[in-house]
Amino acid sequence: MNTTARNSLRAAAITIGLVAAAPAFAASDAVTTGPQIAEVVPAARVATKPFNLASKIVGAPVFIIGDEQVGTVSDIVLDDAHDMVGITVDVGEYVGVGGTTVAIPASEITWSEKDGDLQIVTSLAASDIHEALAN
Repeated sequence: MNTTARNSLRAAAITIGLVAAAPAFAASDAVTTGPQIAEVVPAARVATKPFNLASKIVGAPVFIIGDEQVGTVSDIVLDDAHDMVGITVDVGEYVGVGGTTVAIPASEITWSEKDGDLQIVTSLAASDIHEALAN
């Protein structure tokens, strides 16, 4: 299976997981921000930002502080309650090692918009990523 097809399947699986989790989220006391979907509507009518759709997150560049790209998001990690607990990032070509993926906890990630595009920044240093790869 080619990379594009694999990424599409991942995005679809994540989206299905998020949709399946909707009743659990609605039943919780959590404050929800961002797009809300109360009924079936054309997707184009749902106001989203770049970080509201899994398909926009997978493949997005990941930067360390200082605007140095360290990799790209390869997947989103959800816990059993379907809450995001982290992302996996392909870092091999960026930190000088071959084809390697690291998992970065959600607590180490900042999400923002820059010029209308998703900006994912980790508070980790390149040395933290090298250290994780050595273990």
